[in-house]
Amino acid sequence: MVTSVSGSATERRAAAKRATIINAAATVFLAHGYGRSSVDAIAAEAGVGKQTVYNHFGDKERLFLAVIDHVRDHSWAEAGDFTMPDTGDPRADLTAFAEHELEVVLSPRLAALHRLTIAELVHHPELQRMWRDDGQRPGIDDDCVDYLRDCHERGVLDVADPELAVRQLSV
Repeated sequence: MVTSVSGSATERRAAAKRATIINAAATVFLAHGYGRSSVDAIAAEAGVGKQTVYNHFGDKERLFLAVIDHVRDHSWAEAGDFTMPDTGDPRADLTAFAEHELEVVLSPRLAALHRLTIAELVHHPELQRMWRDDGQRPGIDDDCVDYLRDCHERGVLDVADPELAVRQLSV
């Protein structure tokens, strides 16, 4: 039993240290860009040793990808819950969906990180896939897909492929 409690305390400390490193890395990457940021600078900002950063993330590239994931997830969480409206007015409903999307992607930290990733696409093409493929929020996007499918079935909108339409509408 003591091992279980100790293990969970160890896991909590590791998760807290990981979060500290991610936040420090976000600060350093956004201040200096990916290429000019060093693991030494990130470790110093986090108040940990360089080896601790490597132990948690393996290398700078994986840390950068973890930062993107964290900032994006945090931005969506800050935006709060969104329920796809169904007022009977598709223009108003889809406008509400798009406004919510824009509120998130135009948040200063996420927008700055997105600009940084665009600058890094030449060196790290997997970043484009990460923004595209991992950018969907299952609850929100699924609700919009269902909404568009329902509008199509009722003859209100002509949307042959609701999944594609949501990917195109989503940012």
